[in-house]
Amino acid sequence: MPDVYRVLGNGLVNSSSGSAQTVYTPLSGQKATIMKSMILNNSSASAVIVNVIVNGYYLLFGYSIKPGESIVVPVLDQVLSGTGDLIRIGASVSSVVSYYISGVEYDTNDSSGDYYYARRMARTSVAANEGGKLIVPQSNTKRIIKSLVVANVNGSEVTLGVSFAGTSVVSGFKLKAYDTIVVPTFDAVLEDGQTIACSASGLVSVHVSGKEVV
Repeated sequence: MPDVYRVLGNGLVNSSSGSAQTVYTPLSGQKATIMKSMILNNSSASAVIVNVIVNGYYLLFGYSIKPGESIVVPVLDQVLSGTGDLIRIGASVSSVVSYYISGVEYDTNDSSGDYYYARRMARTSVAANEGGKLIVPQSNTKRIIKSLVVANVNGSEVTLGVSFAGTSVVSGFKLKAYDTIVVPTFDAVLEDGQTIACSASGLVSVHVSGKEVV
């Protein structure tokens, strides 16, 4: 099938923060999805706590959306491959937070497609006792990093470090409690055999997407 740009999901979040509802399931077979954007809106008169989860790893955790506020969740070309890569959302108050998710569904066998070489390079967690954890391993193919998203799942500030091929691109960054950031690594090149490592003073979720250069 050709690349199909479409709404992946929209509606109200009806489940609690602790039992998030599934709002999108990727296609089965030789298909994959690029999540391009996610908008959340709080229509209530009070703040609402929201969690957003992709395949068991948080994009947002304990995030407070102010009354009447809309936010753009930093999904940034996250690659979803296989029916296990569910998008799930939970909110502390039912039926007041709306979501609108857009993306591209494509055939992973179609070498003429724009996203044929898109890859999910990491979706993992990094704990305080793991030091500089290897999150993107070596490859014999050159790669371009399109996005690196880190979510702090702690109620306290976390100090973050990220290195590409042994060179620090982030060091001593203070990530606020329950905050999510996009590390500014857009179109950074990883040569053959190079890796990405991450360290954090508390538990974080990390999502890395990019493409292979052939």
